[in-house]
Amino acid sequence: MAFKSIKKKNKKYEDIESLFRDLNTSEIQSLYSHQADILRYFQENAFEEKDVAIELPTGSGKTLVGLLIAEFRRRELKEKVLYLCPTRQLVNQVVELSNNNYGINTIAFTGSNKEYSHADKYSFNNGEAIGVTTYSSLFNTNPWFEEPDLIVLDDAHTSENYIASCWSLLIPRFKHEEIYRAIIDTLKPNLTYSIYGRLINEEPDNYDINIVEKFPSTKLFEIKNELYDILSTYLNEKNDLKYSWDMIKGHLEACQLYY
Repeated sequence: MAFKSIKKKNKKYEDIESLFRDLNTSEIQSLYSHQADILRYFQENAFEEKDVAIELPTGSGKTLVGLLIAEFRRRELKEKVLYLCPTRQLVNQVVELSNNNYGINTIAFTGSNKEYSHADKYSFNNGEAIGVTTYSSLFNTNPWFEEPDLIVLDDAHTSENYIASCWSLLIPRFKHEEIYRAIIDTLKPNLTYSIYGRLINEEPDNYDINIVEKFPSTKLFEIKNELYDILSTYLNEKNDLKYSWDMIKGHLEACQLYY
């Protein structure tokens, strides 16, 4: 006797508010008026936009707003959705709230991607659940998450450092002294005698340490090939600076150099 396959039908929702009313929320009976207003405005005016910013004060329910938008698009548009938080602690908080209070299926992805379970990977990649992870898990040289359809950035203002660090090569003097001295010597013809002296001083005072100067962009363009050769020589496979160098080495003419 042949068995008939049972096809699971997904319920269609006219809007995000109707989705909320159908969720198994344990502690939230209704949306605040400002949450409902934002969701309506988003759906009517910004649903097709590529980049949308929503600003709400702390404690006003922005996490629920973000998750409802994410869940609606996951269900209605079959999108693969990734929700980003600044820290692991916040990742776990969002997942606990989402699963236990909001009735929205989310999965926490923290730690090494080698530790992600196959079941969780499958659920995320097939759009069965929203993935929740940290900024640093996505913004690095080799992220596991490939081409999500929608990215929700919680506390987006905190993302700047995580994103910029991928394209920032920081060379601490006393940790990488050999590379540091090679670069400073390359810059020397374009530095004043006093600045060069402070940069190589074996016992810099607090005043010197706190000074930040920008190397002229026109001069950087002139010596970019020499810098490229120096950094390529020093930053080998075992160096912890290699990953940032890989990101910027083909674009030195677009970089800024500070010392």
